[in-house]
Amino acid sequence: AGLAMGGYNSGAVACTEEYNGNTWAESAAVPVATSGAGMGIGINESALIAGGDDGSNSFTNVHEFTRAKVQPFSCTLRVWSTGGNLITSRRTICGVGTQNAGLAIAGRPQAPTTGGLTCTEEYSGTAWAAGGALSSARYGGAAGGTQNAAFYAGGENSPSCANFSSTEEYDGSSWSGGGALITARRNIGGAGTQNAGLAIGGVGSGTCSDTEEYNGTAWGAGGALILGRQGGASTGTQNSAVFWGGNPNKICTEEYNGSSWSSTGALIFNQYNGGG
Repeated sequence: AGLAMGGYNSGAVACTEEYNGNTWAESAAVPVATSGAGMGIGINESALIAGGDDGSNSFTNVHEFTRAKVQPFSCTLRVWSTGGNLITSRRTICGVGTQNAGLAIAGRPQAPTTGGLTCTEEYSGTAWAAGGALSSARYGGAAGGTQNAAFYAGGENSPSCANFSSTEEYDGSSWSGGGALITARRNIGGAGTQNAGLAIGGVGSGTCSDTEEYNGTAWGAGGALILGRQGGASTGTQNSAVFWGGNPNKICTEEYNGSSWSSTGALIFNQYNGGG
């Protein structure tokens, strides 16, 4: 299962799509068109999207998605509601956790301000609170895990635009150093947990198809994407993940089985730098 939220296609978009393991279906639109990789976390029944931008302004906005069966007619109701605002307005955020226990990691402010952020925020389901700061300011990395046990790997910082290979691990209050990625890169998809994570695609010296697997200590090479992409969205575990959208192919969806990727149903709408 997966939920594709917002993104960029010649401008910020509000479309939402639900994935059933084979195909995508259109769902209730995000209340505010959101690009710039607004953080998206959760699953089809309960998710949120936070931050991002509309091409001109970065957001503190948070919107929560709920899908539930309504009795006695057994119809499915899909509803977006307003959540508590982020403390720090930003885009290109990574997020992990759930709608009621989320973690917003790093990101960058709206242009023309340059540079990445180190801030981490924790969500209770109603409000955000400051968490421990990353050691290195950056954005566009891969993240996985939970509010109390997360990883953040790779990314970049401006104005140098140098890619990071370093990984940091979060214990619910502070970050510490982990194993370095094999390939330094940015705009990466992330999935899994702190001890069984994935870093998918991105941009190194060029758009790459690399997948790396993390065991909590070191990264190892996994199966390569069929189509290398950057800025895609992802969800799942180290042995069962989905990666969709991105650039250059904004509708492509691939599934990972722990060793190799296979093609599956395409997105209905183009998605790049969206939440998922």
